[in-house]
Amino acid sequence: MRDADWTALDIEGVREVASQAARRVARRYSAHVEVDDLLQDGLIRIATTQNLLDCLLDEEPELGLLQYRLEQDLVEGIETRVKHAEQTIPYHRVEQADQDQHTYVRPYVAIATASNEYTRESVETLLPAVWDETYTYGMPQRDDAPDPDMPKGSTNKAQGNNLSAYIADIRTGWTATPLTTKERRALVLAYGFGWTQQEIAFNQGVSQQTIQERLYKAVGKIVARLNGGLFYELLGVEA
Repeated sequence: MRDADWTALDIEGVREVASQAARRVARRYSAHVEVDDLLQDGLIRIATTQNLLDCLLDEEPELGLLQYRLEQDLVEGIETRVKHAEQTIPYHRVEQADQDQHTYVRPYVAIATASNEYTRESVETLLPAVWDETYTYGMPQRDDAPDPDMPKGSTNKAQGNNLSAYIADIRTGWTATPLTTKERRALVLAYGFGWTQQEIAFNQGVSQQTIQERLYKAVGKIVARLNGGLFYELLGVEA
């Protein structure tokens, strides 16, 4: 393991980036982690991870890129722990779940928060609707859904919810948000055609990390536009 560079934490803006990343990830995984724990983890990662320290080498540190990479690292760490916890569920609980006959219906995501603001996750969920007319009738069935012969619910996904309004919003966001041509191209290929980041990177002749960053910025700009705010590229945050 490389030696820690704790002086990196004294660079202007670094602790603010760590705090912002911790709060954003904590909101997404509130059931699994506390923001204070994430902040401490984030600070340690910044001081000990070369990939993060590389963002601080220039005279003008790349704080936006630092936050993006830090959030990815924090999320990966949480999802690894959650996956491990799911794999260690007691057998009797799994057996009981198999015995219970429940109809699986994929719920709609929480498109807006309690403060009626769009989130990055909800925008990513809605983006395919910009190009897919059938999206109004509900989101695609999950790959791990029950077999077709299992009992099904009778809910009409085209009625009784605000999905149509959300779709109208996301299409307005796509049209009105000032995105670069490269950002729009990445969004179309990722959410319109369903290409992987590796496929897009090969098609565009750039690295996968470049595509990740284009998608991150593009979605952030749309989130900010829908919420009536601005996307601050320097810090990689919506406000």
